[in-house]
Amino acid sequence: MLVVALLGAVLPVHAAKVDSIPDFLRSSVYTLLIHSDVQDASLDAEVTAQHNEYLAIADAFTKKEATAEDTIPKSRLVRNEFINIPIPDQFNDHNLDLRLVRYEDILEELTAEDLEVAGLKKVSNKIDKMIPAVMNRVIDKYNLPEQMLAKWFGYDATKEGERYNDALVRERLLYGASEGDKEAAKLQADENSALERKLYDRVLGNTYLLVINTRYLNDQAIFQEAQAAANIIGSLFGDIGNLAVQVGGAIAGGAVGDAYSVQTLVYLYQLDWNDEIKARFYEEYWDKSLEELIDAGFCKLTLLGSEKANSRVSQALTSKKPLSQLVRRATARAIDATICKLQKKFEVFRTNSPIIDVDVDAKLLYAPIGMKEGVEPGDEYEVLEEIYDEVTGETTYKGITTVKPVKGKIWDNRYGAEEEVQEELESGEKDAEKNVSAVELGRTAFKCGKIKNVYPGMYLRLKKKK
Repeated sequence: MLVVALLGAVLPVHAAKVDSIPDFLRSSVYTLLIHSDVQDASLDAEVTAQHNEYLAIADAFTKKEATAEDTIPKSRLVRNEFINIPIPDQFNDHNLDLRLVRYEDILEELTAEDLEVAGLKKVSNKIDKMIPAVMNRVIDKYNLPEQMLAKWFGYDATKEGERYNDALVRERLLYGASEGDKEAAKLQADENSALERKLYDRVLGNTYLLVINTRYLNDQAIFQEAQAAANIIGSLFGDIGNLAVQVGGAIAGGAVGDAYSVQTLVYLYQLDWNDEIKARFYEEYWDKSLEELIDAGFCKLTLLGSEKANSRVSQALTSKKPLSQLVRRATARAIDATICKLQKKFEVFRTNSPIIDVDVDAKLLYAPIGMKEGVEPGDEYEVLEEIYDEVTGETTYKGITTVKPVKGKIWDNRYGAEEEVQEELESGEKDAEKNVSAVELGRTAFKCGKIKNVYPGMYLRLKKKK
């Protein structure tokens, strides 16, 4: 058994550490939070009203002492914790210094062109509609595409002549490159060779900006939103439960104390990188200042689309842990869930994950992905073989077969899962031991019928969600 009682104490849970995961080519991501004082004040008022209704129930379960965090508006807690959340493991961290933008500040600066580009005729009071227009102004005001490109090439304003270098591109390319790519790179002594620049397209073309708007919501707000969208309550939540009746219709969610959720609305932008941009940058601006690159105006970010997801603030009323810790966990999970939805919608944003082990006899293969990446029973993944063309220097991927995750063998690698199952053990929840097992898996098993030609070092990529 994974759980052992010793002198009445519960041993700590340790998530599996996978040290043998090979380096692989990752997309690079910059996350930016856009927050609204008006939106936050409105949502905080709703949360406070429900919080007061829940207190009598929560007191029956715990004697949680008040802390300084209790006086901080919940939306501000979410904002504060956002900065502490690392970029998900499946991506490279491409963050710039600008991480927080106040919506109202930018709203005052909007131009008619910003609205027109976003497909709007006038300013709306709905933030979901306005964020693309506001981001048009943010992108232009802070020169985000130029700054993102400059970060790739290590811009140094103090240098004379060539102010850029390709150290970061090479680092991210070579630890994600095939052996063929690496050999090809070695054959090219010239740092700026045509072949290497072709290889650079693989990393530069997969650079993204995630614009995130967070909301700290009570369950009633989420319930009403879902009801309005689907109009079928039962298909979404099943039995609402007695707790919902006690608090005027808010969702019980199956656990007393899970009264709130963090919702994230994420807009996905891709950094444009094509032959025209590439040629102008290398040939005209490699030795120019960043200001000159900005003035040229040819660097762009393209909006691909948006998605929204929720994550419950587990035991928000009953846990003795700091609320900031619970909020951070919920915020990270909501962001991860939204990324999964975006990857489902946009194939270009999907990542390849390395196969780290193959069990031919059991017809199983293993990859270091799990619940954090949205892996669920019934999902279909494609096994990809990387093929390098020595003549063109290009790498392509050939589909070998398809596989599905094995139920009960899906790794729980969600943010904070280790601490969460420890809480479950301490509170004696019935599924605690099963959840501990999921955390300690360290990898997810996939059933593979045609496993003969599958080897470690190949890749998995999401093909179809269940």
